[in-house]
Amino acid sequence: MRKDAAGPDYQNTLAYVLRIMDLDHERYREVGRYISAFVYIVLSLGLLGTLLGIFVLFTTSGRHEASDLVGLGIAVVSTLLALVVRLVLWPASLFVQVWMRRRCHHLKEWCTELALSLENHSGAPGTQH
Repeated sequence: MRKDAAGPDYQNTLAYVLRIMDLDHERYREVGRYISAFVYIVLSLGLLGTLLGIFVLFTTSGRHEASDLVGLGIAVVSTLLALVVRLVLWPASLFVQVWMRRRCHHLKEWCTELALSLENHSGAPGTQH
């Protein structure tokens, strides 16, 4: 803790604590951005797999019946995997973001109330106990 934030100056201490909490909250928001990026990458890979499967289906059609199923299988499996990842990670990401926002808000309120309580308990500014 910095020297000017120590001691009976509760406003500086409160400002310091709130600044640290904002930095911590920003780190969690960054994790949320990484999760969103991962979801978009997986969706893009799912689309790419679908297109690859359709390409395999059309280029091998008529040669073997099994090759038709391979292309169709690639398309279906890649689409399903991308959708499952999105349906799991996206709500989880939103849940974590909402939880962190509420947690940060409650901690800020608690710190403010604590600082005001300590300031009121210590008496008027400039007085010694």
